[in-house]
Amino acid sequence: MVLPYRDEPVVSVDTNVVSLLTSGHADRFAYQELLNGRRLVLTMFVQGEIRAMEWRGRRLASLRALLGSVTFLDSPSLAAIDHFALLKRTSAQLGLVYGAEREDLWMLAQSRSDGFVVATDDRNAARVARACDMEVLTALRSIEEDYARDRQRLARLRSP
Repeated sequence: MVLPYRDEPVVSVDTNVVSLLTSGHADRFAYQELLNGRRLVLTMFVQGEIRAMEWRGRRLASLRALLGSVTFLDSPSLAAIDHFALLKRTSAQLGLVYGAEREDLWMLAQSRSDGFVVATDDRNAARVARACDMEVLTALRSIEEDYARDRQRLARLRSP
């Protein structure tokens, strides 16, 4: 998909960030700041998750306003399948008890395939994405410590 405003930084937004941005939660301000001046896109998988959620009242109004300013991505390319496989293997190598949810891995795969930065408030998704050399925007506390432990773990697993 050709995006308008190609010279603007483009960020693929995870469902949990959409949820925070449309909520009254204090963490929304951190994401508003992180995403300021960036063009937001929603993968096909995030679009599906948004449709599956029940939105009411102010949150519905906030969601409509947000959706009016984002770009909706079409179906992912076949290359996303290879990215999904890498992300899934990496999740297992990180030893995540539950791993990243499948929807998160597909969102990451489509984002990686299209070369987008990812904004997420999901710790496991952020860890898997960063371990696969994706740029991640997150306001999660102590995530850098997780990234450091993950780099050490992967280095041990991948070294001969």
